[in-house]
Amino acid sequence: MADFLFAITQKDVDMLLIDLQQLREQIRVAREIIAPLKESMALAYREYEKAIGHLRYEAGRFQAEINLLQGKIEGRDKGDTFLQWTAENMITVKQEGTFINPDAIEKDMLLEHTFRVLHGKDDELLSSLTGICNDTTVRLADALERVPWGVIWTARNPQDSLSTQYRRLTIWKEALSKQLEELQRTTESLRKHPQFGLWQQREKGPTAWQDFLARAAEQQKEYNEILTMKLNDLREKWSGMVDNA
Repeated sequence: MADFLFAITQKDVDMLLIDLQQLREQIRVAREIIAPLKESMALAYREYEKAIGHLRYEAGRFQAEINLLQGKIEGRDKGDTFLQWTAENMITVKQEGTFINPDAIEKDMLLEHTFRVLHGKDDELLSSLTGICNDTTVRLADALERVPWGVIWTARNPQDSLSTQYRRLTIWKEALSKQLEELQRTTESLRKHPQFGLWQQREKGPTAWQDFLARAAEQQKEYNEILTMKLNDLREKWSGMVDNA
């Protein structure tokens, strides 16, 4: 980072520290929202799948055979449409490449600063932070979240000037600001996820939730009956074509 073109004062550092405290609190609140929401959404989906998953799977089999017979009747080869249908409806797991941590230098500087300000007074924290920072999958912001508020944040080590401290805190603020933005995007994406609607239904209470599942199962059964009739018609049509061939 380039040298600052203005004189850094203690007031500038104090204002940064206030910003960092606020960011830490906002991140804490965001995580307290995200973690239970994810868990509750997953639970609602599991209960939904338990109630009507077999009916949805049955609908998939019917639709696959319908597609296959339609292809045969129209002279098209659709291949194994059931496998195609299941593949299209499977959750895709993103394959990650080799992770390159852009925060490695800043994490090393965090560890060096921590060592200097603690003076061996908290070996347990230093040991824990060392393990965290040496993990290449951990970003600077992740490591900072594990650092309790105290001298590591507020103190200058023996080699620090006000400008050095301000520069370090500015880097930490940028990292935590990006962390908060990511958490806010995660919260927004969760609210747009299809499972969020199921969670909302489940939050209405056990009776309303069971009524919802019963209605959903009944609707799926009705849809499957329609598919069954269509499938039977196509089977008869294809059988007649084979007999007359």
